[in-house]
Amino acid sequence: MTKIRINNIEVEAGKDQTILDAARKAGISIPTLCHKDGVEHYSSCMVCMVKDNKTNNYIPSCTALVQEGMDIDASGYE
Repeated sequence: MTKIRINNIEVEAGKDQTILDAARKAGISIPTLCHKDGVEHYSSCMVCMVKDNKTNNYIPSCTALVQEGMDIDASGYE
């Protein structure tokens, strides 16, 4: 299991999970437009963008895989 933080909440996720999957597991809502379960991920709309606080980069949560120690800010959707 991989440990990351989303909105200051510690979340455990599998290495093959996306940030969006981990957020949903933790009850954190991140809106999506082009993402649909069961369909190959293709980040085209960028609605699900979140901020990686460690790098100050914005990344699409529907395709970015979790990495140990990530600190993600998805608070703009609350």
